[in-house]
Amino acid sequence: MGEPQSFTVTPIGGRGQPGASLDEVIAFTRDLDDLNRQVAGAGAAIKSLLTETRAIKKTLLRSAAPDSLRNHARALELELLALEQKLSGNEARDLYGDLGPVSVSRRLGVAMLGTFRSTYGPTQTHQAVVQIARKDFADVKTRIQRINDTDMPALQTELNQAGVPWTPGRGVPGGD
Repeated sequence: MGEPQSFTVTPIGGRGQPGASLDEVIAFTRDLDDLNRQVAGAGAAIKSLLTETRAIKKTLLRSAAPDSLRNHARALELELLALEQKLSGNEARDLYGDLGPVSVSRRLGVAMLGTFRSTYGPTQTHQAVVQIARKDFADVKTRIQRINDTDMPALQTELNQAGVPWTPGRGVPGGD
C-alpha cells in the first residue's frame, strides 16, 4: 500500500464565532448531567411520596380517624402536586399548547438539546437556563426533603397514634 503518511485534520470551514474550550464544554456537560440526575431523582421521590399519600387518603376514608388527618394528608398531596408541576410541567396545559410556567425539566432540556453534539459548547443562554433551573430546583429539593424527612414521618406517627390501619411506607405492620 505504500509508506505511512502523516497528515493533519482541519475543519473545512471556519467557525462563525469562537467557541468554548474543551475543558469548559466538559465541565458544563458534567454539571448539566449531575443536575439532570438530581432532578430525575427528585421526580421519582415525588412519585413515591404521592403514592404513599394517596394510599393514606384511601385508608383514612375507611377509618374513624379525625378529619385533621385527612386534611393533613390532602395538604401534603397538594404540595407534592405543586412540586411535581414545578419540576416537570403540567401535562394538561402542554396538551392544549398552553405552556404555562417553565418547568425545571424543560429548562434542562433546552440546555441539553442546545449543547448536544455542539462544536461551540454552551452559549450564555444555555448557561443562564441552567442557572435558572438550578435556582428553581433548589427550592423544590428543599421542600421535598422537608416532606420526606419531617412531614411524612409526622403524619405516619399521627396515623399510628390514631390506630389507622397500615398503609405502605409505614414500616412493618405492628412493628412500632
